[in-house]
Amino acid sequence: MARPKPDETSIREQLLSTAESLLSYYGAGKVTVTDIAAACGMSQSNAYRYFPSKASLMAALGKRWFAEVEAMTDEIIARYAPPREKLREIILATFQIKRARLE
Repeated sequence: MARPKPDETSIREQLLSTAESLLSYYGAGKVTVTDIAAACGMSQSNAYRYFPSKASLMAALGKRWFAEVEAMTDEIIARYAPPREKLREIILATFQIKRARLE
């Protein structure tokens, strides 16, 4: 019988979520791929199957963090309003997103 294939998307998501939690607690300088993998219950080499380096994991995490901000910004820019009002809305909405993440 063939061995079942792991769900790569959910494993990548698990690694990213765990990295986000560890980063918020310890900071970027102290978190390693080994720490992230161990918290996920996998080996470091297995984590590197999904992200070839710590930099690629951090880049994917950054992309995930900014996706919500980008979508919100695009929505505000598309509205009919003076530029000053749009900028104010973008700044306030970005602050709200950051505050929600910290809480």
